[in-house]
Amino acid sequence: AWISRKCAKTLGGDCSMIFELKRTIFTLRCPVQKYNSNENNHTKFKLPVGTWGIAIDDSKIHRKMMERIFTFAGIPKNKQLIYGKDENEIRGFSKIVVDFVRKHPEQYILLVADENLDIEEGSQSTVVSGSQCCEEILKELDDDKYLLTLVRSANDSSQDIDLYKTRAHGFIPK
Repeated sequence: AWISRKCAKTLGGDCSMIFELKRTIFTLRCPVQKYNSNENNHTKFKLPVGTWGIAIDDSKIHRKMMERIFTFAGIPKNKQLIYGKDENEIRGFSKIVVDFVRKHPEQYILLVADENLDIEEGSQSTVVSGSQCCEEILKELDDDKYLLTLVRSANDSSQDIDLYKTRAHGFIPK
């Protein structure tokens, strides 16, 4: 009890415990400041200097958009690697990224993967999952502390997002 009281005093408050027959009531009172989301200025956020931007998208227009997004985020063009123009880039993406991370072990990397990567094979179409690529990459690497993987998709139901978050670090909508 004295440890709880000492912690409460450190926070500028107090605590009490009331022991009843069927329960114990613990009360902690300390001053707090109400969170004001308007004070959080996201415009001041900056990626670490030297961060690489790696993206994959099967759409030429979206690859151009990723280039602009990375540039806007402060990643110079010579630090942007954008894939997805053909079947080889899509099927080989996980290996490309794992090899790159291993060659650049202490450099920050922001990876954005489109969820539905379409490959045209004659009259048939195959879809490769960008979130599964992220999952493969993370499983293959021993250490991912410099890598942030995000899935980008128009499919943004809570179930879809929950799935993406099991395979990658996070999700961003299209």
